[in-house]
Amino acid sequence: MIPKIISAILIGFLLTFSINFMFFLGIKINYYDFYNMPMNFNRLFFENINPFFYLIFTSVLGGLFIFPKQVNAGVFTYITFLFISALTLLPSIGREIGFYID
Repeated sequence: MIPKIISAILIGFLLTFSINFMFFLGIKINYYDFYNMPMNFNRLFFENINPFFYLIFTSVLGGLFIFPKQVNAGVFTYITFLFISALTLLPSIGREIGFYID
């Protein structure tokens, strides 16, 4: 059981990092590059992510992928969050969210 829990957390980290990458990529392209502002990704990431919430989300998302009965729910949840985070690649949404979190 312990290896499955560790696997769930590690897979969850991998999946949530890809969601965050899409989110912050859209903000970088559509906000920071648009206004020619210097950006420090570490500051942007660590000031806007709650570590407790991130760990819980990582564990839940990884658990949905590891345990066989919830794989379809996990795939649906992951694709939904990936699509929502990719919306920041649209210029108007990326600028608005970048303005909000900066």
